Amino acid sequence: MKKYLLSLKTPEAVSAMKKYLPLLKTPEAVSVMIHLVFFLLLALIVIKPQELIQWHSFEWQSELPEEKAPGAYAMQPGKQSSPRRETIPQTPVKQKSPSPEVRSETSPAQTPVQSDLIDPVHNPETQPTRPTLPQVRPGIHRPGTVQSEGRSGGDGEFGDILDSDDIEVVHRVKPTVEVQEFGSVTLNFRLRSNGTVDPFSIIVLGFDRGVYGTASEDALKKWRFRFKGRINSSRVYQITFKFIPQ
Repeated sequence: MKKYLLSLKTPEAVSAMKKYLPLLKTPEAVSVMIHLVFFLLLALIVIKPQELIQWHSFEWQSELPEEKAPGAYAMQPGKQSSPRRETIPQTPVKQKSPSPEVRSETSPAQTPVQSDLIDPVHNPETQPTRPTLPQVRPGIHRPGTVQSEGRSGGDGEFGDILDSDDIEVVHRVKPTVEVQEFGSVTLNFRLRSNGTVDPFSIIVLGFDRGVYGTASEDALKKWRFRFKGRINSSRVYQITFKFIPQ
């Protein structure tokens, strides 16, 4: 800087300044200088310096994590670990049953038993068991006071179960039907004040055969009962008829 100022004090510089300095004082020079300053300020305001765009950024790790091998810990001295024992479920071995031919050769004594299973021998002395009639509740059927009429055809037996202890049977009519198969019929009914069955109140709840249901409904209309206590014509009673062939 000092050298530059000293260079301005030379005779050549002084003569040049005296020559060009009057030109700077003219109106044209002043106008040019003002415009230059204006454009310079406008350029600084409008034109912004372009910022550098960082497209990618990477962060390099100084050290990569070390992954130990599965058996590295066990291989280090002084750190021995007992190996893990994996229990494998053992499926039971199914033993093949010998074929019928082999079984007959190895155990000839079992041949009669197998033949009985395949073709059972009917013994005339043994007869198939036949279900018996269910026991009737005490107080419902009294010997000597119940009158019965009609019979069940087909050499079969007939029984009834009354689901109430407030009434007892005075007159019973057996359903007229051939009893060839086992069956049962359940009916609901109401009684009149004189003990007769209201025919319009009979409802068949279930039956095994349609013939048994119709015959049971017709027979129940002719039954008569006796009230043990207070007469209740609105109560619904239930009875079940059983048909057992011989």
